[in-house]
Amino acid sequence: MQFILKILNNEKKIVAIVFLIEILNLSSLIQAKNLKRLQNKIAFVSNTSGNWELWVMDANGDNKRQLTYTPIDERSPSISPDGKKIVYTTNAGDIWIVNVMTKQTKKLNLELKNINHCRFSPDGKRIIFTVFHEPKMDDSNIWIVDINGVNLRKLVDQRDIQLYPDFHPNGKKIIYSSTIYAPFYVIWHDLWAINLDGTGAERILCNDAANIQAKWSPDGKKIVFASNKTGNMEIWLMDIESKKLKQLTYNPAYDASPCWSPDGEYICFISNRSGKMAIWIMDKNGKNLNSTLTPKNQNLPIFGHFSPVISDVP
Repeated sequence: MQFILKILNNEKKIVAIVFLIEILNLSSLIQAKNLKRLQNKIAFVSNTSGNWELWVMDANGDNKRQLTYTPIDERSPSISPDGKKIVYTTNAGDIWIVNVMTKQTKKLNLELKNINHCRFSPDGKRIIFTVFHEPKMDDSNIWIVDINGVNLRKLVDQRDIQLYPDFHPNGKKIIYSSTIYAPFYVIWHDLWAINLDGTGAERILCNDAANIQAKWSPDGKKIVFASNKTGNMEIWLMDIESKKLKQLTYNPAYDASPCWSPDGEYICFISNRSGKMAIWIMDKNGKNLNSTLTPKNQNLPIFGHFSPVISDVP
């Protein structure tokens, strides 16, 4: 349980500057060759105000704007496809949606507790999320609901812990990690996919390792994920059709939380290879690695995620 508890503690206690970053592109963050300069926004949670709150800012770190002001901790933000809303969870185990322009918040009144890992669907009409089960919190499944809180149903019902759900670009299925308890207290995570109607559940990767935080490429042909297959957490790529694996990072540091640029040409991830946790970007083949952004609150984990630009935020 050690590995899985470390993941849960990091997220449930927010022992992080959880920059759960929503980026259209990273050209404003770095001067990397061949990256086009475009406008973009970042959504993140930070405790700079003394509490973990939801913020947005320009990709270069300017124009920070706090969106929530609550006594509880916000976490796990996901931006809607039109960039007008952000869905997020709290340490109270609830799902909230905030209007980026008005800062108006709305709680989804679901008859569920201990919610985490929420994501918008590609059409912005639904939300998937993880629900941890009491009392031990060592079991979880994945649920789906419309953004207005109706049509709630369990999508994945498997033993033990299911983590990090994410939509396929076509919106018709999801990918997620499922826990396997191996002999001698070893924890593995296989990658699974399932259709939104609950059919076609398929284990797409089982390699005696912790495979987590998987994201489909924009064309749906590959997945990028973090894995400790080599004994250290690195970034990997898998071709869906051939199941061929390619290791993208080779560093004794901790590399995790990978995500795609919208054009599928770049991958960003978090790493402490520089001595402090920062966001890095590389080509989709693992080349041209660049450090992009290190928050002022240093030596704390960051978790990154690409998303459409919040174009309406001034």
